[in-house]
Amino acid sequence: MIIQKKLLLSIGRISDKKSLLLLLKKLDQNRFNLLATENTHKFLKKYKVKSELVYKISQYPKKPNLADLLEDEVFDVIINIPMRRGQIRNGEYSDGRMIRKAALKTKTVLITDSEVTMDFLKSLL
Repeated sequence: MIIQKKLLLSIGRISDKKSLLLLLKKLDQNRFNLLATENTHKFLKKYKVKSELVYKISQYPKKPNLADLLEDEVFDVIINIPMRRGQIRNGEYSDGRMIRKAALKTKTVLITDSEVTMDFLKSLL
C-alpha cells in the first residue's frame, strides 16, 4: 500500500505559480496529495493539476480550514511562498506568517523560496 504524502501549496505570486507548474504536473498523484489555498488551487485547476482546496486561516469558518489542518499536523511538507511586501493583499501576510509559525511548531518541512521549491520537486520526480 502506497501512503500519500500531503503537500500544502500556498504560492503568492503568479510568476512563482507559473515557474512551478510543469514540475507540479509531473508529480505522481498516487504518491502525493496536493492541497492548496484558494488562489493557488484555482490556478492549478485551470492547468489541470489536481489539488484539494483548503481555506486560509482568515477565511474561518469556511472548511476545510488551514487552522484545523495545521493543528492536526496533516502536512508532510508546506510550501508557502509569500508575495513581496509591496504586493501583500488583505490577510495574506498574517495567514502566511501563521502557516510558517505552525510549520516550525510542528516541525513540518517548510519551503518559502521558489528556487528551493523547484529543487525539492525535481528530487521527487
